[in-house]
Amino acid sequence: MLISLNQPWPGNPQPLGIRFEFLDDTGPRLHLGLVNPTPREVRGAARGRLRLALVPAGKHTLFLLVQQPELFAGWADAPFAWGKVPSARRCLDDKSPSSNGYLFGVYLTDQHSVVRALRVATVTPTFTTVLDEAIREQARHLGEFSVAAYDAEVAAAYRRWPRSDDMVRAACVVEALGIPFGSGGEG
Repeated sequence: MLISLNQPWPGNPQPLGIRFEFLDDTGPRLHLGLVNPTPREVRGAARGRLRLALVPAGKHTLFLLVQQPELFAGWADAPFAWGKVPSARRCLDDKSPSSNGYLFGVYLTDQHSVVRALRVATVTPTFTTVLDEAIREQARHLGEFSVAAYDAEVAAAYRRWPRSDDMVRAACVVEALGIPFGSGGEG
């Protein structure tokens, strides 16, 4: 899939809000959908300081938390379930702790699914290992997965941590997104 700056997102329109995906052809990616992103928000997504955190929240649920001052006041979160990834798209690399970390894609689209900012950067091998282990743990429970079970875990997580800023205290890893590749552009 070719994703181009200031062009519509390829394929289906992208929903508004924050979404974390992990697909075979792209690896991990954070999708930020805003109605009408300001130039400040576009710069923040493309080149600003961005921190990530991971919070396991049950057998089927993981939260990716993101902190970016030009986009959010505090932390924001996106729940993720390996069981919601189409089975044909599930693939994990066999990375060892000494290998390089993932390249992590960050995309900002507007209400019309036009890509306003894109960025690819590294995460550390530690972050990669924690993410892989959390997904592998979910994979071990795929036989028990249901959307209802996932929804229940998400609801329980929001009762336990009503705000993303509360949730980050339970993170198993927190780090700044690493070295960006390319300029990311501006819309």
